[in-house]
Amino acid sequence: MSLNINTFSGWPGEPEWMRELRSRARTEMAGLPWPGRRNEDWERTDIASFQIENRVLGSATQETVQAGSPLAGFSGRLVLQGGSVVSVWLKPELAAQGVRLVSLREAVIGGTATAKPDALATVLETVMSGAEVKLPALHAVLVEAGAVLLIPGNLVVEEPFLLELEETRTNVLASPQLILWAGRSSQATVVVRRKSAASLDATVNSAAFASLDDGAVLNWIDVQEYGTRVEWIDHSRAHLGRDANLFHWNACLGGNTVKTSLRVDLNGEGASLRAHGLYFGVNDQHKDLRIVQNHASPRTSSNALYKGAVRDRARTVFQGLIEVQPQAFQTDAYLSNKNLVLTDGARADS
Repeated sequence: MSLNINTFSGWPGEPEWMRELRSRARTEMAGLPWPGRRNEDWERTDIASFQIENRVLGSATQETVQAGSPLAGFSGRLVLQGGSVVSVWLKPELAAQGVRLVSLREAVIGGTATAKPDALATVLETVMSGAEVKLPALHAVLVEAGAVLLIPGNLVVEEPFLLELEETRTNVLASPQLILWAGRSSQATVVVRRKSAASLDATVNSAAFASLDDGAVLNWIDVQEYGTRVEWIDHSRAHLGRDANLFHWNACLGGNTVKTSLRVDLNGEGASLRAHGLYFGVNDQHKDLRIVQNHASPRTSSNALYKGAVRDRARTVFQGLIEVQPQAFQTDAYLSNKNLVLTDGARADS
């Protein structure tokens, strides 16, 4: 598979540390293989289905962000269309309390081209860490747009935030990035909606990272409604501190060929995860979902329940793994996957 990533030039005004990160990602990508049957989590999904070699790389043009309109029932709203954020709205009283909802480019560039935001760099490097195949590094090289939501410590936000990611470009290889930070003992809910026109033909290689400090509570709702000609790959990770609580709810409804991965590291003692998901396959759709529940500290708990239905000639694959590290005594972990095969010719692998 050939792909000329050197034609992607980065963002206008991109700081040196970000260029260095892209360069390291290029180097790492060169030493990794494309996914294949030798990779356990890729043995049921063909990388060729994502048409990466046929796509056009996005162009990182100047980003112009408009002030969005207030949205009833929400605390803030960010709209990403194509390769850039187009509007952001945040309740003024939340901004005054330290909440930040900004485009990824604004967070990285931040008005200073020399200072390196260590936390942001760590997040972007985490996307690549431990990769066995090229795709996470490819994302890091080509990341073009995204959103950053920061909830300061001890703040309880009652109404949810809405992040809308709409792909509008035909035949593009898109690489959006989401970063969610919940400060110590904070509480918040974020709704992510991924969508495109029904006829759009494109490939999305996305990533998301959530970091929950000690005692934080985050509800992360992720709904994918891409058109049935969109190929979607997603690399999502979450790090949970002491007594942090993450609820992750995922609905995988659209897309043509889909390959998603969610890894949750329960790093702090007493951390807990609830992960619920649903997916539906019709016509010739192929959906491959994976979750890893990594218990790295004592007295952590996780509960994952995924339900799917499939009909026509569609195929779904669910892969789940519970990891318990030697020091993670008194772990309480649960994982279940249930499927309905509605017609002859459909297939669900669990």
